[in-house]
Amino acid sequence: MTLLPNMLLICVLSLLVIVSDSTDAHEVWSDKALRYTGFRFEISLNNDFDFKSLIRSRAENHFCFGWIQDSPRGTIVGEVRCKKEAGQKMIEFVTALGSNESNIRVYEDSLIRLHPSYFKVMPPGRNTCFREEPHKCKHLYFQGEDGTHFQDR
Repeated sequence: MTLLPNMLLICVLSLLVIVSDSTDAHEVWSDKALRYTGFRFEISLNNDFDFKSLIRSRAENHFCFGWIQDSPRGTIVGEVRCKKEAGQKMIEFVTALGSNESNIRVYEDSLIRLHPSYFKVMPPGRNTCFREEPHKCKHLYFQGEDGTHFQDR
């Protein structure tokens, strides 16, 4: 009689191993990418209104997190991550605020680089730039495949 419960236990454990082996990290991140939106932006504005506070307030109302900062170019830059629907609203909001020179890059995996637990206004001296637009660093040094260093301009 004890053989049947042991056989049943072995079958259940075998099923758990099969199911856990079929779920890889890519599937988990893909699922998150379906539920969340992450994007980076750089917008040009033509007046002195405090748009950083306006964007921060809207992000907090949508339960988003990320950061925003005045850039050395005189633009406003930042990253935002939210649930999908709120993220689309934030993209539309940020796009509507900026001029025709605004630049938004939506991330495929929804993960933002700088990751505060709330929506933070970064101080002007904090280095937040990236290798590519929007908000590309003016002067960055990178190591080439052969070990040499070169400057990205």
